[in-house]
Amino acid sequence: MDIPKIVDVKPIDDLNLIITFDGGIVKRYDVKKLFNELPVFKQLENKELFESVRVEVGGVAIVWNDDIDLAEYEIWKNGETV
Repeated sequence: MDIPKIVDVKPIDDLNLIITFDGGIVKRYDVKKLFNELPVFKQLENKELFESVRVEVGGVAIVWNDDIDLAEYEIWKNGETV
């Protein structure tokens, strides 16, 4: 299965993201669910850092900094279609 590429990401309330994929599919992703699995994501409780999210070149991930990123596969598989 080919996973669409990410074309846009918007941070919203309560550490959720709205991610738009090519083809127009939109998913909501709750970053908090990663806190226990990957403690580095707890840094995103810092609102300024959380809101600095951007789409990686090529649309294969979203990134916050050199340590924190999230692949399009994870968002596609575990995000909630809206």
